[in-house]
Amino acid sequence: MAFTWSTLKNLFSKPATKNYPAEPIKYPERSRGHIEIDIEDCISCSMCARSCPTGAITVDRKELTWAINRFDCLACGYCVIKCPKKCLHLVPGYQTPEGEKKEVSFKRPAPAPKPAAAPSAAPKAAGSASAAGKATLNGDIVTMANGKTMDLSKFPAEKKAEILKKLGLDAAPAPKAEAEGKATLEGDIVRLPNGKTMDLSKLPEANREKVLQKLGLK
Repeated sequence: MAFTWSTLKNLFSKPATKNYPAEPIKYPERSRGHIEIDIEDCISCSMCARSCPTGAITVDRKELTWAINRFDCLACGYCVIKCPKKCLHLVPGYQTPEGEKKEVSFKRPAPAPKPAAAPSAAPKAAGSASAAGKATLNGDIVTMANGKTMDLSKFPAEKKAEILKKLGLDAAPAPKAEAEGKATLEGDIVRLPNGKTMDLSKLPEANREKVLQKLGLK
């Protein structure tokens, strides 16, 4: 009688087993299935390959490929945790049955080429050309176009004239006595014909008088 009762019960009730694979199975929450990748977001950093305990992942930065051997994968999720771009996911569902071990490879698109820098409207010229017509002269001080200054009082007259010519600047007219090859006196400063200067304020009075007499300034 027990057998008969069990048979009749099963005829009019649902089966105890699930109708798989005819119906898709519902995986429990947080079940470990297999690894999937958003290959467009991958940067080929190889962090996933280095963290994989079985070496199931292979990354080729030169060929822009990411490959996984699903038979070696433990679905531990370490690669998902280590991925800096969060492009790896541990999704429910088991791998498709295969007859041989093989890698599943993905190739990410090549990065777009960087746009070329736009050429400047007026390229900077080198040397004196960059300063021509832009430098200014104030006494013996030349102010360059870039804001730097140059003290021409330290140069001989010939060198000073050469620099001014390259910069396209006209030298200030020299005092008449200097133009004739004579020294000039400006306060305590003696300007010699060769462009050099001498500060007489640092000399004793007797030596100062001798210098002035020798230069014909007294």
